Formats: sequence, structure tokens, C-alpha cells
Amino acid sequence: MEHISRKEAFELLKKYNKDPFHIQHALTVEAVMKWYANELGYGDDAQYWGIVGLLHDIDFELYPEQHCIKAPELLREGAEYVLSYEGEIPGYSPRDCGNYLDNNLTLAKIYMKKFKEEVLDNPVPERLNYPQ
Repeated sequence: MEHISRKEAFELLKKYNKDPFHIQHALTVEAVMKWYANELGYGDDAQYWGIVGLLHDIDFELYPEQHCIKAPELLREGAEYVLSYEGEIPGYSPRDCGNYLDNNLTLAKIYMKKFKEEVLDNPVPERLNYPQ
């Protein structure tokens, strides 16, 4: 899994956000991010940027005082899930998913382990600021 699907991202959002305002806010930011990606010539990455927008405040409703601090912990929880997952990936069969051959659990675990070790477990200041 090199990415989270839109459906998985929305389920994750709803796991941590119940207030309809926060859900609508996330959906609005998702749409805006996709629109800008298309407008600025990044149309091939519009789905990615949409998911970034959808999840940008994932920790805000439950942890407003720790907004942007709690999110990495939630991501670690997701990483641990991927790393410990065994068996078939639900919904990834020739019948259910057009790109099912691209969903390789072994490769997903390799990428997730790298992301966890290099990003989640090593939050250096250089990675926590936008470039100027």
C-alpha cells in the first residue's frame, strides 16, 4: 500500500471526528485541494492532495489542545495496523478492484516500515516546517 484509499481516509476521518461541522470542513478542504492540484498542473496527484485535505485536521476534534501533535500518534496506530496485518486485503480482488495487482501487502509493509522509522519515529524539526 503506497497510499491510503479515499474510502479508507474517510473512514479514518469519521473514526476521530463525529461533529458534522468537522466532517463538512474536511470535505470542503478535500475539494479545494483537488481543485488547486488540477488548476496548478498537478492533476495526476489530485486524489493524493484531496486526501491530504481530508485528513489535515484529523486530531482536532478529540485533541484540540494537541492539534498537530496528536496526529503522528494516530498515524503510528495506522502504521502498526499495516505492519501487523496478515491475510488478504479486503476489497482487492479482480472482481472488486481494477488495480488489484498493484496492492502488494509485502511491499506495503516495506514502505510503511520505512515511513514509520524515517518519519513517524524520527520527527526532526526540519520535517515539521514548511519550506520558505
